[in-house]
Formats: sequence, C-alpha cells, structure tokens
Amino acid sequence: MSVLFFPGRTTFAHERFLSDFPEIHSMSVIGVDVTSADLMYSSHSKRLIFCSGEKYMLELHRFLSVVPSYRYVREKWENEFSSGQNWQYRCRALASFNSRKRSKILRNWMDMSTYYCILCMSSFNVHYKRWKLVGEHIPCTPDYESIHSHAIKNSSRVLQYKRCEINTLPTTRIDNNTLIYFHIPNQYGYYGHTYQWNKSRLLHTLNELSTFAQEGYRVCISGLYDRRGLRMYKYEDLIPSDLFYPVFYPELKANRSTEVYYIANF
Repeated sequence: MSVLFFPGRTTFAHERFLSDFPEIHSMSVIGVDVTSADLMYSSHSKRLIFCSGEKYMLELHRFLSVVPSYRYVREKWENEFSSGQNWQYRCRALASFNSRKRSKILRNWMDMSTYYCILCMSSFNVHYKRWKLVGEHIPCTPDYESIHSHAIKNSSRVLQYKRCEINTLPTTRIDNNTLIYFHIPNQYGYYGHTYQWNKSRLLHTLNELSTFAQEGYRVCISGLYDRRGLRMYKYEDLIPSDLFYPVFYPELKANRSTEVYYIANF
C-alpha cells in the first residue's frame, strides 16, 4: 500500500513494469515532480532523488522516511483528530495550515504529522485554491504498519530531496546508470501551493524530457492512457515516437483502464 496516495497522480502497473524491466532495480532514479513515487519506492534502487517544485511534497517524503513517523501520525490521529471523528479540530488545523504565515507551520516532525493527518481527513482528495488547501471531510485511517514498513525499507537507501523544476534538474548526478522518471497527472488542476498542472506545463515538461532522451539519457514517462475507453491525452502527438517506445498495461481487476510507460534508451 502506498503511504502517499494522491488520486490522479498514482500508478497501478509500476510493479509489472519493473518486472518487465528489471535493470531499473540497479539504477539510480531521479523523480521529476514526484507525488506518491510508487515506481521509485517499489524499485530496489539504492539511490532515489526526489525533485519537485510543489511546496511541502518533499517534506512529506522526508518525514515518511523517518522510522518513528508512524508513531507521530498515530499519536496525532488518535488523540487530536479523534481517529478521524473530530471535524472541528480538522477545521482548526486546516485553518492554521492555510494561514499566509504557513512558513512557520511545518517546523518539526509533529507538525508534519499534523499535515499528514489533514490529508487523511480528506482521503488525500485535495486541491489548492491559490495558497489554500481545500478538501472534503471524508477521513481515511492512516495505515501505521505500512508507514512503518515504508520507513524501514527505505532506511538503507540514499534518499535525496531537491527543490527544483524540470529545467533545473541536478544533471551532474545523471550518468548511464540513472533513470529520469516522470508521471503525468490525469488532469489539469492546482495540485499544490504554487504548483499548477496545465497544458503549458505539460508541453514544457515533455519537451525537456525529450531533450534528455535525445541526449542519450534513460527516460521513463508514465501516465493513464485511457479509462473506460476515454483517452486521457493524445500521447502520440505529445511524445516523439522516434525517441520513446510505449509499453501498455491494462488494469487487471477490471480491465477498464490502461496505463502506458514511454521509455527511451533502454
């Protein structure tokens, strides 16, 4: 189970993809605009580099890599959020988080656990309206065992966090044994404070990734290809076929959705 589940920005076929391309397990992986990072965490890669311009996303990943994080979350969730029942506390915590002085909000691991619980109070179905986080009251209980296992599993890896955009990736860290990975969100929207996913950002990101592929770097772009027959994007018009090769994975449980992984220089 993913400990960071962001609807519209998660993958369901990453383990099948890794099984088909086991060489990724021995590579370093750089994640561009990371969210749940399912593919990165599911790999056996010893070095993961998380890159994002989305505020607080890197802090969430860093927090969940700390072994005691599950205890911080459990203490907050069960005592202050009353196991998801304290709607009034949720409103107060959300109002505090949405303060314009939010730079002072996430100062330590207990603050991060509060933020994680705020996300759980909306089952991670959140979006941003300017600087304000918005979400309905549909609580889901944190999976403490998964959070604990996640931290233990990743304690032996080298995890690095870089606040950057696609055009400022740490290229000095990229070699022939490095994979540049990006997952395309299902739809446009305000996903984070100062982070808007729109057509302009889509075209810019894919153009930069195509440039990396053209220069010989290993690149992987994943995305939802269709859902119940409805195409998400016209990928063939966005991703150059002379650089990238598509691999398709129908959803096993219902076969109503298909995920695609475009790979270059494999």
